[in-house]
Amino acid sequence: MDSRYTLKRADRGRPHVSVLVPAAWNADPLRLLEPIAATATSSDTDLPRIRFVMDVEVPVVRGTRRIRESREE
Repeated sequence: MDSRYTLKRADRGRPHVSVLVPAAWNADPLRLLEPIAATATSSDTDLPRIRFVMDVEVPVVRGTRRIRESREE
């Protein structure tokens, strides 16, 4: 996909984890000692119009067809 993102805000910091249940992640030996960093972002996402359709039963070279041009063209 040719998605576009307009980043509105990005913050970094040290995460605070109050509860960790390793079994829920199938990671019983995991011990959280020192989380390194955390990132939180806000953005607008623009998903373009669909331009191609692919038939999963046919090889990609023969099973792909264009349905419309992109907005830029």
